[in-house]
Amino acid sequence: VTDYVRRTINDDRVNVTQFTTAPSWESSPLSPASGRQWDLVEKSIKQADPAAVVTPYLTVGATDARYFYDISDNVYRFTPYHANQADIKRFHGINERIAISDIGTSIRFYYNTIVNAQEDTLQ
Repeated sequence: VTDYVRRTINDDRVNVTQFTTAPSWESSPLSPASGRQWDLVEKSIKQADPAAVVTPYLTVGATDARYFYDISDNVYRFTPYHANQADIKRFHGINERIAISDIGTSIRFYYNTIVNAQEDTLQ
């Protein structure tokens, strides 16, 4: 990341220093936002929540996704629930939770993903 920032700024007058007190990893590679695997995830999301807008986004922070890049170029981070500002403040903290109303949507998403992946494999 530090090298990317230096190349992007491209100005010798700017000193870029990495500052961290926590373990760090290289940024994850980009997963394609098109193709068979993306379409499967998008279909599963829309089946679970037809009003959802499916779009790529940046996940900030480390996830377990980094362990899957050795087996696939299509690693998507997705949480099948709605999160407002109050929810986000509770992530990995006191009283972390998702709304009861989102549990059904989450189950539908994971169920649809499994069924859709099986159907895709059989085609």
